[in-house]
Amino acid sequence: MIAVLLLLSASSLTICKQVTLRAEVDASGREVRGEVTCVVGRDGEVAVAIYPEVLGPERGLDDVNREWFYPEGFSPARLSVWLDGRRLKTRGPWLTVGTYAKNKIVRLTFATDVPRRNGTFGQSEMATYLLGGWYPMFGDGRALAALPTTFSVTVPTGLVGSIGGLPVTRDGPRTVAGKIVARFVPVVLARELVVRSGPAATILAPTDTRDSPRRLGSGRDAAALTELEATVVIGADFAMRHGFGVDVRPLVVLAPLRENLVEAFDGGFAVSDRAFRLSLAERFLKLHRASLWRQQLALLVLPHCRRRETHLSPTLVADLVASALREQLMLQAYGGVEYAPDMLEDFAITREIDSLILAPQMTFRDTYFAVIDETPRVRWRLDDFDHTLPRGKLLYEKLVDLLGRTAVAKIVDRYLLDDAPFATVAGIQAGRPLEEWLVTWLSSYPQVNYSVRQVDAEESIVVIVEASGPDAARVVEPVTVEVVDAAGVTHRQKRLGPGELRFAALGPAAQVVLDPEHRLVEQWQTAGQGSRFDNQQPPSWRFMLSGLAGAVSATNTELDVVASFSLRRLHDLRWRWDYVAAYGPTKLGFATGATWGFGAEVTPLVLAHQVGLSVGYERLRREGANILPGDQLSLLAHYRFDDRLTPYWSFTGKGWTAHAAWTIGRGVKGDPYTFANFGGAVLGILPLAFGHSLVGRLRGDLNLGDTPPQELLSVGDLYHAGRGYLRDDARGSRRFVATGEYRHLLAGDANTDFGGVVTWTRWEGALFADGVALDVDDPRGCARTWFADVGYGLRFIGDALGVLPVVVTVDFGVPLVHCSGARTRPLTVYLGFFQSLAWF
Repeated sequence: MIAVLLLLSASSLTICKQVTLRAEVDASGREVRGEVTCVVGRDGEVAVAIYPEVLGPERGLDDVNREWFYPEGFSPARLSVWLDGRRLKTRGPWLTVGTYAKNKIVRLTFATDVPRRNGTFGQSEMATYLLGGWYPMFGDGRALAALPTTFSVTVPTGLVGSIGGLPVTRDGPRTVAGKIVARFVPVVLARELVVRSGPAATILAPTDTRDSPRRLGSGRDAAALTELEATVVIGADFAMRHGFGVDVRPLVVLAPLRENLVEAFDGGFAVSDRAFRLSLAERFLKLHRASLWRQQLALLVLPHCRRRETHLSPTLVADLVASALREQLMLQAYGGVEYAPDMLEDFAITREIDSLILAPQMTFRDTYFAVIDETPRVRWRLDDFDHTLPRGKLLYEKLVDLLGRTAVAKIVDRYLLDDAPFATVAGIQAGRPLEEWLVTWLSSYPQVNYSVRQVDAEESIVVIVEASGPDAARVVEPVTVEVVDAAGVTHRQKRLGPGELRFAALGPAAQVVLDPEHRLVEQWQTAGQGSRFDNQQPPSWRFMLSGLAGAVSATNTELDVVASFSLRRLHDLRWRWDYVAAYGPTKLGFATGATWGFGAEVTPLVLAHQVGLSVGYERLRREGANILPGDQLSLLAHYRFDDRLTPYWSFTGKGWTAHAAWTIGRGVKGDPYTFANFGGAVLGILPLAFGHSLVGRLRGDLNLGDTPPQELLSVGDLYHAGRGYLRDDARGSRRFVATGEYRHLLAGDANTDFGGVVTWTRWEGALFADGVALDVDDPRGCARTWFADVGYGLRFIGDALGVLPVVVTVDFGVPLVHCSGARTRPLTVYLGFFQSLAWF
């Protein structure tokens, strides 16, 4: 079993004694043709890795990450392979070529269609990145190994860059030849390139001298590049002091990375062009430095690992060692390691920050969060698409749990001085062989959930830790429990695996917390509850700002603001207590109620279905001489279904909602009134292509009873009615709204930052039309019962401090019909802070 899990065996290392690559990049940079040969190193099957096969549109793309990779719409990548003139079917990341005897030559011809795609493989606005995966590479079908490769690559005139670490100059030869020991020969080509060469690294930053409306903040490029260069120098100096990396001078390439801040390729690593664009406060910049240092140290220590590892993957061990060394470097530079939750915990009052802390769904997750298991949901990175191993950081974290941080640091220091493999060095320190331990963590991550409960006991506190899930019996790992006794004193104990812990303290405990440092990764959970929900007794509650919505009618300077808060138990997706405060031109008030969620999990913090009941008070405001103020109380019941991943941008999804409200009130003159309101809406989003969709919305509202003028339904509104009309254009007791919208992406990969505080990343457009049927309350003022408008809207979407979403919308609506006798208006302008139709 161990032989299966430790993927890089001797057969992988000898699959080819020599690889020869000849290729030519066409003038567009979108097609590569060539030939690759292998001198077989041992008898047996020969396979090739086909990287483009993992980049299909059905593999993990959604409304959140789609524009990370394909800001201009999905662009397919293809790698066609021929053997002896016969085209092979390229399926899966691996393709078996055939069985060959040692010293036989396998010759493949290939043609690669390079996609318009962000990342380490693809063409972007400023460069073509072929840092790996652009040709079929030989392997054993389980994992790629670095093989001696002789290459000759021809590129078009006018381009500069690097091929296999060798420079491509504007006036130099168009064919670059050389030798490298690598999985792939990395290539980067651009029209313009900033090069910073030093003893620590060569940094290549593709640039564009042309003005681009998507990169208005390019003036900060030089400052970010300087920060990158300084960070690399610090990392190289740290490695030299520890006796490794002296002969390694990596290539560092700025690339349009969006999922990860740093990604490895052979002989170097790519760094996102958004790195070091946070506020220049060092507390934020150090998060980026830490990610870069880990990858840099892994690359510098890799030759050391290759000389010693015969069974474990050298790349995996290098990441393990780099994770430990990165912590030492952070300790020296900053006094310790800190992540985004440490910075945001005291400010976790908004749903967005709470979701970042509890359920990160964002770019650069592994940079901002102390993720134990970084195994991706979809393996589409160049450094992990070809195998099923976890990252080395997981082994490091589990070693820390098993032996302690100080002991692991000593293991790493000894490994850097020793000639033995890492498992041998670690086994000596642990006092026992670690093969069985390795099997647990090199296979798929265990599906397990932990829970804690307190049992009655005399003169002590007894806590039971229980494990459940399909793999509960397979994994035995250290678990820590912290209790606060009746006197307020904190106690902590650790044990190996589930079981009983007894604390010599006065009970019952005021609080019991399992895994207070979040060292356990629990991937088995009860529907509607986060995996850590049952890790604490009693549960903690959090009060947060769930949403802040606003609309400004620029035409008549009216302002609507709604702030919603919630009180809920941590990791409970079902129950919450809501609080809402609202201010508008006709009324202001507040409400409170309970909401229960159920159904499928849309995100780690939201379930698809919600029902709720609330009560509220509102003060009706005076509107002219005939519309007097008053006070009213309301009881509201509502239901909602919504499967959109985010309210900020959505090109797929559907939803429906319904509500019923009963209101009693009294006017300023003491006249009582009672009325009811019923309403419902349906929303559907039909995707046409990446970044293009048709949105349809039907909405109906009905008032029954003695409805005061302030509560009448309006013909005009940014979110619920016609965007070409104002609130006062017409009002009535019955309203039906039909909306159609063509939503389209104008720029999905903008990079304009404002002082490192807010970065504009997306720009969307919306061509819309609204039809409104309204039973007008005063037919003498308006004899019309139907209204229509058309318009266009812009959505400016970005993030604050690199993590929090920010949206500004501007809608320009043109009314097509008017009330007879009313003053006509050619245009209505609304400014908002949520996507259109967000609440249907």
